[in-house]
Amino acid sequence: MKVNNKSPFQILRKNEDYVLYCNEEPIEKIVFQKKPDWYSRKIEDGTPIPRLGLSQHGDMLIVNASPGCEYFLHQDESSGNYRCRFCFYGAPNPKMPTLGQPETLIKEEDLLRLAEAVSIASKEINHIYLVAGSMADINQEAERYIQVASSISRAVDDRVNICCGSSALPKEASCELKKYGVGAVCFNLEIWDEELWDKICPGKSKFVGRENWIQGLTDAVDVFGRGNVMSAFVSGIEIMQPYAYSTQQALKSSLDGAEFLLQKGVISLFTLYWPRDASEFEEKSDTIRDYFLELSNEYHKLRKQYDLNIPNKFVCQDCSYMQLDCDFDCFM
Repeated sequence: MKVNNKSPFQILRKNEDYVLYCNEEPIEKIVFQKKPDWYSRKIEDGTPIPRLGLSQHGDMLIVNASPGCEYFLHQDESSGNYRCRFCFYGAPNPKMPTLGQPETLIKEEDLLRLAEAVSIASKEINHIYLVAGSMADINQEAERYIQVASSISRAVDDRVNICCGSSALPKEASCELKKYGVGAVCFNLEIWDEELWDKICPGKSKFVGRENWIQGLTDAVDVFGRGNVMSAFVSGIEIMQPYAYSTQQALKSSLDGAEFLLQKGVISLFTLYWPRDASEFEEKSDTIRDYFLELSNEYHKLRKQYDLNIPNKFVCQDCSYMQLDCDFDCFM
Protein backbone atom coordinates (compact mmCIF):
# COMPACT_ATOMS: atom_id res chain seq x y z
CA MET A 1 0.00 0.00 0.00
CA LYS A 2 1.30 3.45 -0.93
CA VAL A 3 0.59 6.31 1.48
CA ASN A 4 0.60 10.04 0.85
CA ASN A 5 1.14 11.64 4.24
CA LYS A 6 -0.06 14.99 2.91
CA SER A 7 -3.42 13.65 1.75
CA PRO A 8 -6.57 15.05 3.43
CA PHE A 9 -8.16 11.58 3.12
CA GLN A 10 -7.97 8.88 5.76
CA ILE A 11 -9.85 5.71 6.68
CA LEU A 12 -10.81 5.38 10.34
CA ARG A 13 -12.68 2.73 12.24
CA LYS A 14 -15.91 3.93 13.82
CA ASN A 15 -17.69 1.37 16.00
CA GLU A 16 -17.91 -1.72 13.75
CA ASP A 17 -17.49 0.18 10.48
CA TYR A 18 -14.65 1.78 8.53
CA VAL A 19 -15.31 5.30 7.27
CA LEU A 20 -13.53 7.46 4.68
CA TYR A 21 -12.83 10.98 5.97
CA CYS A 22 -11.70 14.13 4.18
CA ASN A 23 -9.96 16.14 6.88
CA GLU A 24 -12.48 15.76 9.74
CA GLU A 25 -15.53 15.27 7.52
CA PRO A 26 -16.97 11.73 7.13
CA ILE A 27 -17.54 10.96 3.44
CA GLU A 28 -18.56 7.35 2.99
CA LYS A 29 -18.61 4.01 4.78
CA ILE A 30 -15.95 1.63 3.45
CA VAL A 31 -16.99 -1.94 2.70
CA PHE A 32 -14.43 -4.67 2.12
CA GLN A 33 -14.98 -7.54 -0.27
CA LYS A 34 -15.80 -10.83 1.39
CA LYS A 35 -13.30 -13.60 0.73
CA PRO A 36 -14.89 -15.90 -1.87
CA ASP A 37 -15.68 -19.41 -0.65
CA TRP A 38 -13.73 -20.97 -3.51
CA TYR A 39 -10.47 -19.44 -2.21
CA SER A 40 -10.42 -22.21 0.39
CA ARG A 41 -11.30 -25.05 -1.98
CA LYS A 42 -9.23 -27.50 -4.02
CA ILE A 43 -9.79 -29.31 -7.28
CA GLU A 44 -9.94 -33.11 -7.36
CA ASP A 45 -6.15 -33.62 -7.56
CA GLY A 46 -5.66 -31.57 -4.38
CA THR A 47 -4.42 -28.33 -5.94
CA PRO A 48 -5.76 -25.19 -4.19
CA ILE A 49 -7.85 -23.26 -6.69
CA PRO A 50 -6.01 -19.91 -6.22
CA ARG A 51 -2.80 -21.62 -7.39
CA LEU A 52 -4.41 -22.21 -10.79
CA GLY A 53 -4.35 -18.56 -11.78
CA LEU A 54 -7.78 -17.48 -10.53
CA SER A 55 -8.62 -14.35 -8.57
CA GLN A 56 -11.83 -12.41 -7.99
CA HIS A 57 -12.80 -8.73 -8.03
CA GLY A 58 -16.38 -8.28 -6.87
CA ASP A 59 -18.46 -10.48 -9.15
CA MET A 60 -15.73 -10.83 -11.80
CA LEU A 61 -13.50 -13.89 -11.98
CA ILE A 62 -10.04 -13.19 -13.40
CA VAL A 63 -8.79 -16.30 -15.20
CA ASN A 64 -5.04 -15.86 -15.70
CA ALA A 65 -4.35 -19.08 -17.53
CA SER A 66 -0.68 -18.54 -18.35
CA PRO A 67 0.74 -15.51 -16.53
CA GLY A 68 3.77 -13.84 -17.97
CA CYS A 69 4.53 -11.44 -20.81
CA GLU A 70 7.04 -12.39 -23.50
CA TYR A 71 7.92 -8.73 -24.00
CA PHE A 72 10.12 -9.12 -20.90
CA LEU A 73 12.17 -11.78 -22.72
CA HIS A 74 13.10 -9.72 -25.78
CA GLN A 75 15.95 -7.30 -25.29
CA ASP A 76 15.83 -3.72 -26.51
CA GLU A 77 19.34 -2.27 -26.80
CA SER A 78 18.26 1.16 -25.59
CA SER A 79 16.08 0.24 -22.60
CA GLY A 80 16.66 -3.36 -21.54
CA ASN A 81 13.52 -5.10 -22.75
CA TYR A 82 10.21 -4.47 -24.47
CA ARG A 83 7.87 -4.46 -21.48
CA CYS A 84 5.41 -1.58 -21.09
CA ARG A 85 7.16 1.03 -18.96
CA PHE A 86 4.44 1.19 -16.29
CA CYS A 87 4.21 -2.60 -15.98
CA PHE A 88 5.98 -5.12 -13.74
CA TYR A 89 3.70 -8.03 -14.55
CA GLY A 90 6.69 -10.27 -15.13
CA ALA A 91 8.29 -12.65 -17.59
CA PRO A 92 6.92 -16.17 -18.19
CA ASN A 93 8.16 -18.42 -15.38
CA PRO A 94 8.68 -22.14 -16.14
CA LYS A 95 8.89 -22.82 -12.39
CA MET A 96 5.11 -22.49 -11.98
CA PRO A 97 4.09 -26.15 -12.37
CA THR A 98 0.44 -25.63 -11.44
CA LEU A 99 -0.06 -23.42 -14.50
CA GLY A 100 2.63 -24.35 -16.97
CA GLN A 101 4.36 -21.86 -19.24
CA PRO A 102 4.03 -23.30 -22.74
CA GLU A 103 5.39 -21.85 -25.94
CA THR A 104 1.89 -21.52 -27.36
CA LEU A 105 -0.74 -24.06 -26.40
CA ILE A 106 -1.48 -25.21 -22.88
CA LYS A 107 -1.39 -28.93 -22.16
CA GLU A 108 -4.77 -30.63 -22.24
CA GLU A 109 -4.44 -31.87 -18.65
CA ASP A 110 -3.75 -28.32 -17.45
CA LEU A 111 -6.78 -27.04 -19.35
CA LEU A 112 -8.98 -29.66 -17.70
CA ARG A 113 -7.72 -28.65 -14.26
CA LEU A 114 -8.31 -24.99 -15.08
CA ALA A 115 -11.84 -25.72 -16.31
CA GLU A 116 -12.60 -27.67 -13.12
CA ALA A 117 -11.46 -24.71 -11.01
CA VAL A 118 -13.48 -22.22 -13.07
CA SER A 119 -16.58 -24.39 -12.77
CA ILE A 120 -16.32 -24.37 -8.97
CA ALA A 121 -15.64 -20.62 -8.76
CA SER A 122 -18.34 -19.68 -11.27
CA LYS A 123 -21.09 -20.13 -8.67
CA GLU A 124 -19.97 -16.85 -7.06
CA ILE A 125 -19.50 -14.64 -10.14
CA ASN A 126 -21.36 -13.08 -13.05
CA HIS A 127 -18.56 -12.48 -15.52
CA ILE A 128 -15.07 -13.69 -16.43
CA TYR A 129 -12.08 -11.69 -17.60
CA LEU A 130 -9.71 -14.00 -19.45
CA VAL A 131 -6.00 -13.24 -19.63
CA ALA A 132 -3.35 -15.68 -20.82
CA GLY A 133 -0.13 -13.73 -21.29
CA SER A 134 1.18 -11.59 -24.14
CA MET A 135 3.26 -13.27 -26.84
CA ALA A 136 5.68 -11.83 -29.38
CA ASP A 137 3.89 -13.76 -32.15
CA ILE A 138 0.32 -12.44 -32.32
CA ASN A 139 -0.91 -15.52 -34.18
CA GLN A 140 0.44 -17.83 -31.48
CA GLU A 141 -1.22 -15.63 -28.86
CA ALA A 142 -4.50 -15.93 -30.75
CA GLU A 143 -4.19 -19.73 -30.73
CA ARG A 144 -3.65 -19.75 -26.98
CA TYR A 145 -6.63 -17.50 -26.20
CA ILE A 146 -8.94 -19.47 -28.48
CA GLN A 147 -7.83 -22.70 -26.79
CA VAL A 148 -8.41 -21.36 -23.28
CA ALA A 149 -11.72 -19.69 -24.18
CA SER A 150 -13.00 -22.94 -25.65
CA SER A 151 -12.13 -24.77 -22.44
CA ILE A 152 -13.55 -22.37 -19.87
CA SER A 153 -16.72 -21.57 -21.84
CA ARG A 154 -17.71 -25.23 -21.46
CA ALA A 155 -17.13 -24.98 -17.71
CA VAL A 156 -19.74 -22.25 -17.07
CA ASP A 157 -23.40 -21.77 -17.87
CA ASP A 158 -24.94 -19.10 -20.10
CA ARG A 159 -25.40 -16.78 -17.11
CA VAL A 160 -21.64 -16.05 -17.02
CA ASN A 161 -20.33 -13.56 -19.59
CA ILE A 162 -16.74 -13.89 -20.84
CA CYS A 163 -14.46 -11.03 -21.92
CA CYS A 164 -11.06 -11.69 -23.49
CA GLY A 165 -8.19 -9.39 -22.43
CA SER A 166 -5.56 -10.23 -25.04
CA SER A 167 -3.45 -8.16 -27.39
CA ALA A 168 -5.30 -6.81 -30.43
CA LEU A 169 -6.01 -10.01 -32.34
CA PRO A 170 -6.72 -10.40 -36.06
CA LYS A 171 -10.39 -10.41 -37.08
CA GLU A 172 -10.39 -14.16 -37.80
CA ALA A 173 -9.28 -14.81 -34.21
CA SER A 174 -12.05 -12.57 -32.85
CA CYS A 175 -14.54 -14.62 -34.87
CA GLU A 176 -13.16 -17.83 -33.34
CA LEU A 177 -13.37 -16.38 -29.83
CA LYS A 178 -17.01 -15.48 -30.37
CA LYS A 179 -17.70 -19.00 -31.66
CA TYR A 180 -16.32 -20.38 -28.39
CA GLY A 181 -18.45 -18.26 -26.08
CA VAL A 182 -16.57 -14.97 -25.71
CA GLY A 183 -18.96 -12.00 -25.79
CA ALA A 184 -16.55 -9.06 -25.54
CA VAL A 185 -12.87 -8.21 -25.90
CA CYS A 186 -10.61 -5.68 -24.22
CA PHE A 187 -7.50 -4.94 -26.31
CA ASN A 188 -5.60 -2.48 -24.11
CA LEU A 189 -3.93 0.28 -26.10
CA GLU A 190 -2.70 1.87 -22.81
CA ILE A 191 -1.68 5.26 -24.29
CA TRP A 192 -3.31 7.17 -27.13
CA ASP A 193 -0.56 9.67 -27.99
CA GLU A 194 1.35 8.14 -30.92
CA GLU A 195 4.79 9.41 -29.91
CA LEU A 196 4.39 8.35 -26.29
CA TRP A 197 2.96 4.97 -27.29
CA ASP A 198 6.25 3.99 -28.93
CA LYS A 199 8.15 5.03 -25.79
CA ILE A 200 5.81 3.65 -23.13
CA CYS A 201 4.68 0.47 -24.93
CA PRO A 202 7.72 -0.55 -27.00
CA GLY A 203 6.69 -4.22 -27.14
CA LYS A 204 3.20 -3.49 -28.40
CA SER A 205 4.74 -1.10 -30.91
CA LYS A 206 7.31 -3.63 -32.17
CA PHE A 207 5.31 -6.87 -32.15
CA VAL A 208 1.83 -5.60 -33.11
CA GLY A 209 2.05 -1.96 -34.19
CA ARG A 210 -0.30 0.91 -33.41
CA GLU A 211 -2.20 0.79 -36.70
CA ASN A 212 -2.72 -2.96 -36.36
CA TRP A 213 -3.86 -2.49 -32.75
CA ILE A 214 -6.47 0.07 -33.73
CA GLN A 215 -7.50 -2.09 -36.69
CA GLY A 216 -7.95 -5.04 -34.34
CA LEU A 217 -10.25 -2.94 -32.16
CA THR A 218 -12.39 -1.69 -35.03
CA ASP A 219 -12.54 -5.15 -36.65
CA ALA A 220 -13.68 -6.58 -33.32
CA VAL A 221 -16.69 -4.23 -33.34
CA ASP A 222 -17.84 -5.99 -36.52
CA VAL A 223 -17.66 -9.28 -34.61
CA PHE A 224 -18.91 -8.47 -31.10
CA GLY A 225 -20.99 -5.38 -31.72
CA ARG A 226 -20.85 -1.72 -30.79
CA GLY A 227 -20.04 -1.23 -27.10
CA ASN A 228 -18.73 -4.77 -26.58
CA VAL A 229 -15.16 -3.89 -27.53
CA MET A 230 -13.02 -2.08 -24.97
CA SER A 231 -9.52 -0.72 -24.55
CA ALA A 232 -7.93 0.29 -21.23
CA PHE A 233 -5.69 3.33 -20.85
CA VAL A 234 -3.20 4.14 -18.08
CA SER A 235 -4.23 7.63 -17.01
CA GLY A 236 -1.61 9.97 -15.61
CA ILE A 237 1.64 8.44 -16.81
CA GLU A 238 1.82 11.12 -19.53
CA ILE A 239 2.32 13.86 -16.93
CA MET A 240 5.12 12.04 -15.10
CA GLN A 241 8.85 12.20 -15.80
CA PRO A 242 10.41 11.65 -18.28
CA TYR A 243 7.36 12.41 -20.48
CA ALA A 244 6.21 15.53 -18.63
CA TYR A 245 3.11 16.44 -20.64
CA SER A 246 1.03 19.22 -19.14
CA THR A 247 -2.29 18.06 -17.70
CA GLN A 248 -4.16 19.92 -20.44
CA GLN A 249 -1.96 18.39 -23.14
CA ALA A 250 -2.54 14.91 -21.71
CA LEU A 251 -6.26 15.55 -21.29
CA LYS A 252 -6.69 16.67 -24.90
CA SER A 253 -4.78 13.68 -26.25
CA SER A 254 -6.73 11.17 -24.14
CA LEU A 255 -10.13 12.64 -24.98
CA ASP A 256 -9.29 12.92 -28.68
CA GLY A 257 -8.43 9.22 -28.66
CA ALA A 258 -11.49 8.31 -26.66
CA GLU A 259 -13.78 10.17 -29.07
CA PHE A 260 -12.13 8.56 -32.09
CA LEU A 261 -12.75 5.12 -30.58
CA LEU A 262 -16.32 5.96 -29.55
CA GLN A 263 -17.04 6.89 -33.16
CA LYS A 264 -15.92 3.35 -34.06
CA GLY A 265 -18.04 1.76 -31.31
CA VAL A 266 -15.11 1.09 -28.95
CA ILE A 267 -15.32 1.86 -25.21
CA SER A 268 -12.24 3.25 -23.44
CA LEU A 269 -11.58 2.32 -19.81
CA PHE A 270 -9.41 4.81 -17.96
CA THR A 271 -7.33 3.32 -15.15
CA LEU A 272 -5.49 5.38 -12.55
CA TYR A 273 -1.69 5.32 -12.88
CA TRP A 274 0.18 4.54 -9.68
CA PRO A 275 3.85 5.60 -9.71
CA ARG A 276 6.02 2.73 -8.53
CA ASP A 277 8.42 4.97 -6.65
CA ALA A 278 6.97 5.99 -3.26
CA SER A 279 8.51 9.48 -3.27
CA GLU A 280 7.23 10.12 -6.80
CA PHE A 281 3.79 8.91 -5.72
CA GLU A 282 3.67 11.30 -2.76
CA GLU A 283 4.90 14.22 -4.85
CA LYS A 284 2.52 13.70 -7.79
CA SER A 285 -0.51 11.88 -6.37
CA ASP A 286 -2.65 15.03 -6.00
CA THR A 287 -1.91 16.07 -9.58
CA ILE A 288 -2.68 12.60 -10.92
CA ARG A 289 -5.90 12.44 -8.87
CA ASP A 290 -7.19 15.78 -10.15
CA TYR A 291 -6.27 14.88 -13.72
CA PHE A 292 -7.96 11.49 -13.42
CA LEU A 293 -11.17 13.01 -12.03
CA GLU A 294 -11.36 15.60 -14.81
CA LEU A 295 -10.62 12.99 -17.48
CA SER A 296 -13.24 10.58 -16.12
CA ASN A 297 -15.86 13.33 -15.95
CA GLU A 298 -15.19 14.61 -19.48
CA TYR A 299 -15.13 11.10 -20.89
CA HIS A 300 -18.50 10.37 -19.27
CA LYS A 301 -19.91 13.35 -21.17
CA LEU A 302 -18.51 11.93 -24.41
CA ARG A 303 -20.08 8.52 -23.75
CA LYS A 304 -23.44 10.20 -23.26
CA GLN A 305 -22.97 12.10 -26.50
CA TYR A 306 -22.37 8.83 -28.37
CA ASP A 307 -24.98 6.88 -26.37
CA LEU A 308 -22.48 4.31 -25.10
CA ASN A 309 -22.26 3.13 -21.50
CA ILE A 310 -19.77 0.68 -20.02
CA PRO A 311 -21.18 -2.82 -20.78
CA ASN A 312 -22.25 -3.99 -17.31
CA LYS A 313 -22.47 -7.63 -18.29
CA PHE A 314 -18.68 -7.60 -18.80
CA VAL A 315 -17.45 -4.95 -16.34
CA CYS A 316 -19.56 -3.30 -13.66
CA GLN A 317 -19.43 -1.08 -10.61
CA ASP A 318 -19.01 -4.10 -8.32
CA CYS A 319 -15.91 -5.44 -10.07
CA SER A 320 -14.07 -2.45 -11.54
CA TYR A 321 -11.22 -1.02 -9.52
CA MET A 322 -8.88 1.95 -10.08
CA GLN A 323 -11.53 3.14 -12.57
CA LEU A 324 -14.45 5.55 -12.25
CA ASP A 325 -16.21 4.92 -15.56
CA CYS A 326 -18.83 2.56 -14.12
CA ASP A 327 -19.42 4.90 -11.16
CA PHE A 328 -20.06 7.84 -13.48
CA ASP A 329 -22.51 5.74 -15.49
CA CYS A 330 -24.29 4.73 -12.28
CA PHE A 331 -24.49 8.06 -10.46
CA MET A 332 -24.38 10.80 -13.08
